[in-house]
Amino acid sequence: MESIVVVGASLGGLRVVENIRREGFSGRLTLVGDEPHRPYDRPPLSKEFLRGEVEADRLSLVKKSEAELSLDTRYGTRAVGLDLAARRVQLDSGEALDFDGLVIATGARPRRIDGAAGKENVFVLRTLDDARALGLALRAAKRAVVVGAGFIGLEVAASCKAMGVETTVLEAAPTPCARALHPALGDFLASFHHARGVDLRCGVSIEAFEGEGRVEAVRLASGERIACDVLVIGIGVTPNVEWLEGSGLSLENGVRCDESLRASVEGVYALGDVASFPHPLFDGERMRIEHWTTTVEQARLVAQNLVRGEAKAFEKAPLFWSDQFELKIQGVGRPSPGDEMAIVCGSFEEGRFLALFGRGGRLVGAYGFGRPAELVKARMAIEKRASFDEARASIQG
Repeated sequence: MESIVVVGASLGGLRVVENIRREGFSGRLTLVGDEPHRPYDRPPLSKEFLRGEVEADRLSLVKKSEAELSLDTRYGTRAVGLDLAARRVQLDSGEALDFDGLVIATGARPRRIDGAAGKENVFVLRTLDDARALGLALRAAKRAVVVGAGFIGLEVAASCKAMGVETTVLEAAPTPCARALHPALGDFLASFHHARGVDLRCGVSIEAFEGEGRVEAVRLASGERIACDVLVIGIGVTPNVEWLEGSGLSLENGVRCDESLRASVEGVYALGDVASFPHPLFDGERMRIEHWTTTVEQARLVAQNLVRGEAKAFEKAPLFWSDQFELKIQGVGRPSPGDEMAIVCGSFEEGRFLALFGRGGRLVGAYGFGRPAELVKARMAIEKRASFDEARASIQG
């Protein structure tokens, strides 16, 4: 290979170009990103940065300069098309980039809600500019409504309360984070937020967003109106693959990849939020993982496979964390609400505990609430394909 193009200049894109150079690739390396900013860290956007506790320059992910990496960059430039026959990426600037190897790391964008999108006090949170705009609005607000009680919605709600803004969270599911958490853990998390003054309402349906030009109130199906100065939508994301449609690349909830994260065409890989792949640790279940740690680990593997011409499978158990008020929540594996659950360290009453999840006799996941050391042990056990009983005994002991 003489040239590699990486599309997506966030965490995954930066880490993969660093690893490509580390693997000894000396050819032309180009990084394309649609934001004008150099790569930065996203997790603080819903927490420290949103609350004004850190400045933007503290978020930089760049360890080596573009010159040190011999890296060509196209910041503020969007990829708009892919010609696989010509091995060429088309940019919105009119430029076309030829490649021998291509890495797709375009991530995802927040979903929006009809009836609220485009109004001046309605926000999503994904980018640095999103966080700046939301933070500015919150500093002038008295009441905020967050739609969606997933992890990002609850992080934003915790930050709103810390900034002195009265906050209501609206969720259609019966418990927070219902797709990820066992109902008992969802109930614990709901109680935790209620105790800190968040008006968290689950099992509710939104009828309408009232107001012209801005949302003045959210009307529920029950008829209740909840006034707001700021409305935040946190209902998940959609992978950024529109620019790939019609290219011939296989798309399925992202870029469809094999276990090695190679896409349907030789020399083309995907990683991070945009990559859909069968995970060997979980009986080949196809998944798309939106976690920081997974993106970093995938970037390392993609660089190795691309530069060395190998096809090693990605076999790391998904790992993520969420900071809400003083509580650090960590999750690992692929637990589902219907799995067998066992509390092996601590208790709900203590507020610090580790919950293990088993399926078909195997350990498939764990959630730690203030239990980072035990969570690491659980991840190791999942990657060793430990049985549920073995994991319970070893971690409990």
